[in-house]
Amino acid sequence: MLIAAASDGSDLGTNLSAFYASASTMVFVETNTMKVRAERNPASSLPGSAYKATALLLAGMGVRALAVGSIDARWLAAFEKVDVPVYPVGCMTVMQ
Repeated sequence: MLIAAASDGSDLGTNLSAFYASASTMVFVETNTMKVRAERNPASSLPGSAYKATALLLAGMGVRALAVGSIDARWLAAFEKVDVPVYPVGCMTVMQ
């Protein structure tokens, strides 16, 4: 299963970003193999109103869950519409 974590760094030891939209990086982890890759957070380069486009992009990449420090209700609704569960877990590392 591919999960994404909104962070400000590129590895498993990086803390989750306090807010999804302000995270500079998305860390993608394939849980079956623990393969990790990091990419720029698409939300950081799209207009603030691009909730649906960003959610569709991540869902299209195969993301099945999103871990974040916290998330705005508009972003949460966009991810719910594309069946990507969001887990606002507070201050944790990507690995946790």
